[in-house]
Amino acid sequence: MSYLSQHTAPRHERLFELLRQENRAATTVARIKGFTIRQISAEEAEQIKAVAKRSFSQHN
Repeated sequence: MSYLSQHTAPRHERLFELLRQENRAATTVARIKGFTIRQISAEEAEQIKAVAKRSFSQHN
């Protein structure tokens, strides 16, 4: 059977795609693990909300 008449990707293409996805998942997990959750005060939360409201009102 010729390559043009095959309906599925050749085996090596599937393998490379799986390796690419695995690498992408590993790098994404490593990047996300670097983030930390920062605790903020109620006052800081109110300031963030006020800035967000101003930003939304300017764009609408």
